[in-house]
Amino acid sequence: MFEETVYPELRIRSIDGGPNLRLHKDFRDSTAFFWAELDSPAMSCRVRVHAAEDNSGIASFFEALAESWQNQRGVRSWSSLAGELRVECESGESERMAITITISEVSGHTWRVRALIACSISDLKSIATAARWFESGLGGTA
Repeated sequence: MFEETVYPELRIRSIDGGPNLRLHKDFRDSTAFFWAELDSPAMSCRVRVHAAEDNSGIASFFEALAESWQNQRGVRSWSSLAGELRVECESGESERMAITITISEVSGHTWRVRALIACSISDLKSIATAARWFESGLGGTA
């Protein structure tokens, strides 16, 4: 009998109806990989991402933002181990934050997609919690 394992996933949805990011695990992949999918009204794409083996994953990045980034301006970024996924968060004077997602295929063919996801700074804590839950399902990270 075959049972499909359900892995946690991370979804970041734009509050203005724009692009959405989904990070998820495929049960056929090793613990060293996950998928990043970007979906917008204009296009969709996905890339296989190397997962971090230590505590330097995307969950730690969003947790640090949630803890220290209220009422601050600037840009902070995180990149996957091999650079296939880059997340850049920019905060200005409003309560909104822009998350720029860059997905790149780095082996063989080269392509790059950038999308801007608008979200509220007050959402950082729930994004960080979801990111930690997602990483707990990868097996090699936590």
